[in-house]
Parts: sequence; C-alpha cells; structure tokens
Amino acid sequence: MNQRIQKACDGCRIRKVKCTGTRPCGQCNHLNLLCKFSVAKGHRLPPVRGRLLAQLRQVGTGASELPIPSSVAEQDNSDFFTRLLPDYERAAYPVNPIITSNEIAESILHMRTDPTHAALVYAFAAVTINLGQASWPLDGEISARIRDLMWRSLSARHQADPDDALREMPNSVRRIMTCIFLEICMMAFKRYDRSFTLLREAISMIQMLCIERLCSNSNLDLSAPELARRQRLYWEAFIHERFLTMVSNYPSILPPLRTGMPFEDPTIPLHVHIGFSRIIRLFLIMDDDFLAHWTAQDDPGQARREMTAAWIELKQEELDDDETSAAAETIGIHSGTAVAGLTELQQADLDITRAWLRTAIWQLAMSRCLLSSEPPTSCHEAMSLVFPVRRLSAQLRQLVARLEFKTSIAMHGFGILQKIFEITNTIADVMALVPASIATEKEEGVEHQRMADLLFLVKVLFSFERIDQVQKDIMKMKMENLKKLIPEFDFEGWSELSSCL
Repeated sequence: MNQRIQKACDGCRIRKVKCTGTRPCGQCNHLNLLCKFSVAKGHRLPPVRGRLLAQLRQVGTGASELPIPSSVAEQDNSDFFTRLLPDYERAAYPVNPIITSNEIAESILHMRTDPTHAALVYAFAAVTINLGQASWPLDGEISARIRDLMWRSLSARHQADPDDALREMPNSVRRIMTCIFLEICMMAFKRYDRSFTLLREAISMIQMLCIERLCSNSNLDLSAPELARRQRLYWEAFIHERFLTMVSNYPSILPPLRTGMPFEDPTIPLHVHIGFSRIIRLFLIMDDDFLAHWTAQDDPGQARREMTAAWIELKQEELDDDETSAAAETIGIHSGTAVAGLTELQQADLDITRAWLRTAIWQLAMSRCLLSSEPPTSCHEAMSLVFPVRRLSAQLRQLVARLEFKTSIAMHGFGILQKIFEITNTIADVMALVPASIATEKEEGVEHQRMADLLFLVKVLFSFERIDQVQKDIMKMKMENLKKLIPEFDFEGWSELSSCL
C-alpha cells in the first residue's frame, strides 16, 4: 500500500493533482515548476482551482504583464488589484458607468474581512482583464486568469450569503455589479446559460431597489447623483438582457425604465453620460415586438406576430434618425482623450451596434419575404435584397480600418466581435445567394470592391484570437464557396490565411 502523503506542495494542491511529498516533488520536477510548501495559516477565502502551470512558473519571476497572485496565501494581494484600476477606468467604466474606481479601491481595502467586497474585487479584476486586453485566446493564459478570478468571486459571493435562510436578502449596488461583471465574463466564454442566471439575479436585486419609486419620491435621503447611478444600473441590465436575448433567445423581462433616460450626473464625465445615453436609445429600438419577431425565427411553436414592410421601414428609419442625431453630438472626438465628445471605445460600440441592428432588421424582413431585388425608389434602401452588400460592407470596413478603432473593438470584448461576425456573415450570404446583384456592377468595378470589402472584414475577424473555431470554419466555408462563384476576383492572401486555420 502506498504511504499517505501528509502535505502536498502549493502547486499540486492548487492544481488538484497527486503530490509525491518530496522536495521538489515529482510533478513540479517534471514540469519545471518552483516547488513550494506554504506554512498553514488561519481562516481565509477558499483555495483556488485550476491554477495555470504558466502562473506557477512565474512565481518569483515577475514576468507576467498582469500577474495573478501566485499562491493561496497571496490571493488577496491588494497591489495586484490596485494596478488594474487605470485599465478599469479606461476600458470598463465608460461602457459600465456604475461602480467608480474609488469604490473599487475601497472594496480592495476591505476584501480580507468582508466577502461581499472580495466578490466585487475579484469580479472587477476579471472584467478588467477581459475588456482591457486587446486580444486573448479562449484557451490561453489570460483566459485561465479570468476563469480563476471568476471562480474566486463566485466562492466569495457564496460566503456572503446569510447563514440563516430566513434572514433578509442582502442587496446593494456592489452585489448587483458583481453579478453583471461576472455575466460579462461568462459572455466572453459563450456560457449563455450562466450569463442568463447571473443577469437574472442582478435584475431581481434591481427590481427590489424599486428605482422608479425612488425617482418620484422627493422625501428619500438618496442624493441626485445616487439616483442617477441607480437609473444607469437599471439601463445597464436592460441593455445586457436584450443583447443576450438576441444571441441566445433567452427571454427579456425588464421593460424600459418609466422615468426615461438617466438624470444628468455631474460626478461622472460628460462623454460617459452622452455615450451611455446613446447606447440606451439604440437598444430601445429593440422593443417587445422586435424581440418577439426575432425569437419566433427559432421557435416553430411560438405564435408569429404579423410583420409588415412598413414596420421594417419604420425600424430602419429609427436607426437613420439615431445616426443623424449621433453625428451632431460626436464633436470634438479625439482618440481616447475626448472631453465632451466620445472616445474611440464608445464610438466603436455605437457605430457597430447600429450596423448590427440594421443587419438584424434586414434578416427579419428576409425571413418574411418582404425584400425585393429592385424595390421602388419610394422604399427605404434596406428593403433591397442586397442592402448588406451595397451599404453595410463598405460602411463597416471604414469603421474598422483605422488602427485605433480596431484596438477599441478588441478591447470591447465579446459583444462587439459577435456583432461584427454577424454582419460579415450576412454579407457573405448575400454575395453567395444573390451573385447576379453584384454582377450587374462589373462595368464600374464595384463588384470587386464589394469582394475586397468582405475579404478585408474576414481578415480582420480572424486577427482576433477570441473568434472561436466554429465561427472561423463558417467563414472559411463561405469564402471558399465565393472563390468558386467569382473566380475572376483575386483573393489576395486568403490561401495563406485559410491554411493556418
């Protein structure tokens, strides 16, 4: 019988593998890891599962750009979290303007003694690394760091729950944003089921805050900035829920906030307020009728509401109005340094979301046979079968062609990349299914420009490590089909790119 090992080294214990107990142990010696036996300490937060081998190799080296604390005893190292605050302000807060960096800093101070603060800090670190890195593979080192922090946050959240099942449910903006930060990270891994569960928990707590009643009650002690923040919290959940419905068909339950747009808040930067209000207006176009039409596409048992060409045109006109209004507001834009204008990150979010919504509305019209190869001039241009090719391909290429804009797209995380994929995928479908539509443009050389735009977008998509293999395979198949349909076009660089997939 094998002798029982009394104590495993830190690396084997964290990775949940059998340790030989020697110094160095067999596992660490084989993997060239630093073998360390930490002295047992008192009460602390739960140990971490799934530690990266790469992280263990970095113990004591300081080689990691965004170092995760390298042992259980160091897991609440405040310096690590404090160093993430500038990235949070730059990449996360402008599109999630609820919890300020000062509040995060306060939670870092209290995370050792309060699991609610600890849960928020771990979730903040996960979402900051997620959104703050220009690109990262789903199976690489950064991915594992994010998963590790998510697990710690979930564990701390469990500790923060009351021991007595009949005690009042604790509720706060911190607890709600912990759920939303974790939901954002789950979306990055396309775990829609977990995203939905976390978001519903956040929505339940938001509904218990009774925000509409608070806004109409002048006798409450809440300040005007705090009321505005809670309005933004409501709208944040509203936006996330509607996007999740679009990508997963899970139902949305939050109606638009009856008090309207968030109140102006002098405590947040003006461009943050403008950008956040703009994205709310875009998602308000996705009303209940829109979502019902969308989810009915994949649910044969769902009763289909009547959809008319007039409704399709109305939705496209709403997007036209939003685009015109946005152009009037986005003055003084400078890459990342706007004062009253929007930053590149915010502009990327707005412009690509608008193009994505146009594509979704076009797809709805296509599903009900409401489009025409040559619609009357009195109709909106989006009633054309080739609208994605004639307008959206060139427009999207212009948006992503700028280097700074591409960086902003990558830093925005899963949502923007998913939208770009959906638009590009639709453009490829149109070019394959309606080749005659672009063949009529040969004399002016426009046909080759359409293909050049599409090839550019596909190359951009493939440059992001977070595009998964299924999406790459889909685009590869469609591009190979287009090569056969349009043999005269020079697919420059495509063979080399596709061979690496």
